[in-house]
Amino acid sequence: MSDDFLVTFILWYNSVNCRLKTACEEVVKYVLPAYRSIIAKDLVYSFGLTQEQAARTMKISQAVVSYYITAKRGKGVKRYEELKVLNEKAHEDSRRLVNGVPIETVTAGFCDLCTLLRKNNMLKEEVLDTCTH
Repeated sequence: MSDDFLVTFILWYNSVNCRLKTACEEVVKYVLPAYRSIIAKDLVYSFGLTQEQAARTMKISQAVVSYYITAKRGKGVKRYEELKVLNEKAHEDSRRLVNGVPIETVTAGFCDLCTLLRKNNMLKEEVLDTCTH
């Protein structure tokens, strides 16, 4: 077996099996569902909205609200749901939604949260931070 073949094989193996996720992948897969889950729970449990009202407010279906509340959606988000900064942002945004601020306006600030998480190394260790925001 040639050294070139071995090097090529190792590089291929690592690219397939040891791929680092980008920060954006981590945020979309785990942080955003954790954020939405906290908001859905707030709207229903803290502000007394029905699941249907919460769904209309968040512009998602009632079934998705139910999934967030029962933790059937957003598997693997526990690590992020426990972050103080994420909880504070989600609770603040829940209050804004209840006060009539449109969801598009509320979630526009999510990029700032993402930037804060990245700059403070609050994403998983194996995340490769390639985001340029």
